[in-house]
Amino acid sequence: MADEFHAGSGALVDAWFAAWAEPDEAARTKSLTTIAQADVRMRDRFSCVEGVSELTQHIAAAQRFMPGLRLRRTGEPRHCQGTVVADWTATGPDDAPRGQGTNVFTLGPDGRIESVTGFWG
Repeated sequence: MADEFHAGSGALVDAWFAAWAEPDEAARTKSLTTIAQADVRMRDRFSCVEGVSELTQHIAAAQRFMPGLRLRRTGEPRHCQGTVVADWTATGPDDAPRGQGTNVFTLGPDGRIESVTGFWG
């Protein structure tokens, strides 16, 4: 049953990464609201944010300081009972790799993202 419920985890992860590349604040907020809970938490070595509003602003700052950087999922996500693990590669505007890592997503009962912890490799 959990496999069926989380069958769309790849699309969810891709939507998360796409939101990080979305330059329009309203569109980014709408996307995040669709895939994440209002009080979503995001942690990595550079951030500790809570809520869609704060996350939207954090993404805008990331775009300002790392213009053109884009995260893309590599491989299929792994999932177990509401936890999804997805590997990614960060590329620059020239599509050259700039880093890699793994995100761990915790999903709520509605299938939306409750929290994300990112690990740079």
